[in-house]
Amino acid sequence: MIGQTYQRPLMGGRTETIAHPDSPGYTPEQRERDRSFRTAMVTLAAEILAHPWWEELPAGQKFDAQMALKHLDASEPDTESTAAS
Repeated sequence: MIGQTYQRPLMGGRTETIAHPDSPGYTPEQRERDRSFRTAMVTLAAEILAHPWWEELPAGQKFDAQMALKHLDASEPDTESTAAS
């Protein structure tokens, strides 16, 4: 990737020059891993959103439930599996 040089404004009307050198980019292995991760992410998202469970919710609650799932913290306990224990 091509590097960038730009001016960053500072206090008092001064500026600072920021320069980023050219990047060699991804290696072929990194490109393949990135493609694989992105494909898996899209597939999993489609499976979750197309799951039949969403049809059980009233239309007004479906969006809120999907947003709650999107922002679910991984450190929160799984109440469904802990309730079954």
